[in-house]
Amino acid sequence: MWRCVWERYKNPGITQKEIANSLNLSEAKVSRLLDRAAREGMMKVTLDVNPPRIPELEAKLRDQFELFDAVVIPSMGDEGRGAKRSIGITAARYFEWLVKEGSKVAVASSTTLAQMIANLTPRRFRDLKLYPLAALELALKESATEVVEFFPNALVAAMRAKYGGDVQAFNFQVAPVGRDLDEQGKMEVLERNGIRDLFEEAMDADTFLIGIGTLKRIDHRVEAVLRYYNTDIEKLKRISSGQINFQAFDSERILVEEFRGLGNIIAVPLDHLRQMSKMPGKHVVAAAAGEEKTEAISASLSPNIRCYDILITDEVVAESILGRDQESGVRG
Repeated sequence: MWRCVWERYKNPGITQKEIANSLNLSEAKVSRLLDRAAREGMMKVTLDVNPPRIPELEAKLRDQFELFDAVVIPSMGDEGRGAKRSIGITAARYFEWLVKEGSKVAVASSTTLAQMIANLTPRRFRDLKLYPLAALELALKESATEVVEFFPNALVAAMRAKYGGDVQAFNFQVAPVGRDLDEQGKMEVLERNGIRDLFEEAMDADTFLIGIGTLKRIDHRVEAVLRYYNTDIEKLKRISSGQINFQAFDSERILVEEFRGLGNIIAVPLDHLRQMSKMPGKHVVAAAAGEEKTEAISASLSPNIRCYDILITDEVVAESILGRDQESGVRG
């Protein structure tokens, strides 16, 4: 039976729950059978499934934007599931090369990160601590159930399901909060909900995983969050370049005053991520690709915004960003 479970689990993106349903087993039984597969030596890390990389563009991105590392893969020629899956596979392999046993990992909200998690190697790690980079407000969970899968809580739970073992995943949920909270007020909310210490652990993680989102095209999940926090969606589309961890920005600054509603989301600030990206032994990894995200990724690389030291993207984005930067240099 364990061989049957393992054969299904080799399919990228499949979950233990889906395997359990297909074989009429409990998730606990599937977990035990996968443990046996690991003991039998069936589960090994394989790096030869990576999409090819483009070293020339990687070197240019590293040099031009002073990044610790850059990963660039060929563009798929589409903006759909195939492109996201390719960048997800690449991000998964890079993450598993970068991170060591015993690490603390903090995760932001991102559809690209969801693809990364779907392509993680089962049972690759046995001892990690996984933290969300934002707290889910319970009233939002109750009023917009489709939002739950979009929040970091769901992503760290999915990572925990992939790795099993002694990997720990924490869940940040808070009772409805007041409005116009400053950072101290947010910490007091976390204290009242008994998760301040864990949130501070998340802020001191070893590796941070973030996505870079465009706000020019907003899906129903993002729209539900924006409406809950009384955000002017049309204005957001008009003046923002992108968002990271529920914080909007243009190429010059984080748009705090313009969108005070978003400021009520209890999320690790981009300024803090920027500090972490400069600390020895810590890394902030951004994974984002696709032509529709070019403006957002380009703006996120500006000196006032950049809050990561590792970028994983694709060829069309890299070439466009490098071209834009050269043009601005000529004009300057």
